[in-house]
Amino acid sequence: MVAYRLRNNVFWNVGEVIGSSLVLYLVYRVVVYRLGLEALGLWALVVSATSIARMADMGASVGLSRYVAIAASAPEGQRSALTWIQTAFALNLYLYSALAIVVYLPAYWVLAWTTKGAETEGARALLPYSIACFTLMSIAGVGAAALTGLGRGDLKSKLMLVGLAVQALLTTLLVGRLGLIGIAVAQVVQYSVVLVGSWVLVRRLDPGGQAAGMWPFRIHRANLRALMGFGAKLQILNIVTFAFDPLTKFVFSATAGLAGVGLYELASRTILQVRQLIVAPAQNFTPLYAATDRTRPNELARVYSETNVYIFLTAAAAMGSIVIGSPLLSWIWFARLDSGFIIFTVILSIGWLLNIVASPSYLLGLALGRLRWNMIGTAVFALGAPLLGYLLHFWAGRVGVVTGIAVGAAIGGLVTILANPRTLGLPIMPSREVWVAVVSRIAGAITRRLNRI
Repeated sequence: MVAYRLRNNVFWNVGEVIGSSLVLYLVYRVVVYRLGLEALGLWALVVSATSIARMADMGASVGLSRYVAIAASAPEGQRSALTWIQTAFALNLYLYSALAIVVYLPAYWVLAWTTKGAETEGARALLPYSIACFTLMSIAGVGAAALTGLGRGDLKSKLMLVGLAVQALLTTLLVGRLGLIGIAVAQVVQYSVVLVGSWVLVRRLDPGGQAAGMWPFRIHRANLRALMGFGAKLQILNIVTFAFDPLTKFVFSATAGLAGVGLYELASRTILQVRQLIVAPAQNFTPLYAATDRTRPNELARVYSETNVYIFLTAAAAMGSIVIGSPLLSWIWFARLDSGFIIFTVILSIGWLLNIVASPSYLLGLALGRLRWNMIGTAVFALGAPLLGYLLHFWAGRVGVVTGIAVGAAIGGLVTILANPRTLGLPIMPSREVWVAVVSRIAGAITRRLNRI
């Protein structure tokens, strides 16, 4: 049953990522076609400035799936995780509502520093809408994490697909009338749908859900202390993680202009969406590792090694496909072969490969509450990559910026791969027997599927 549920979750997680990718390409294509590449760069810049608020995040969404999984694996009659979920909802509601107010002036100033003239006016006009999107997204993330922790990543993904359909429809209708503000309005509605839908599902799934009432935002002090204690460990990790996107965008804006930001956005988003095909299903590893460590600790090394093999094989196939398909992607975006886009895409694909392969190690540290090497690896990635990009732009212009970002992403992933399992007493690399077993399992599944055709 556990294996079936995991496969079902992975299937729908992949479907969610594919749907997300299609909607992202639709939205970006509409923006580029109707408003131009500079408008896309402006949107990316404003969103990055808004994400400054992540620096004050308490990690409620990130840590929640761990606590929910532990609560759900408790003895019969004690399995309700609702108090954890309500507390996380309330924490993010109050925190991000306050941050929405606090972050406005810093973001307002940053946009003036990175843009000029009419660009600054347009960015500042878009800022309140972007902040509203960001706030709702952060609150809705609690519901998504709760469903994952309850072992129902499939329902989480189905709900996300409904939200994406709403976003695609509204974006198509509103961008022509409202410009970039139309994207923001569509996302506000999208995240509202996810927020309400996830709470309804959680109430139905949790044993204590029906007695909880309709209001999801309720503080339970013991759970709040635990979430904030774990969140305090995650805070530094969150700061450096979410510093990556605005810092890289600011480096590009300062060295290559908004057109450079727009080109980088297209290349990086292409890769990150494919990356999500791997990383999104891998989120199921957090409750899997936590529950295995709690109930079957002797099997943790095997589970960890097998998940490493799956991630490596899928990451290599995915990044290799992007490299090979980069000319086709260029035709999709520009109706021509754009050498800058192709070079950006190839370099970033190589760098992100090692970062993706680090996912099981990163999630292992998160599941077991051992975050030291997660923090160090993420700091190398999130802070080192923009710095390397800035330094290398003196050597090779915008190609140097992309190279620095790719190298930083690769080194950060390598740190986590090597250090986390060693600290926890687990094998760094899967054994030959594990490789053979997993590859044989995959080959057998493919053969059975072909025989049915």
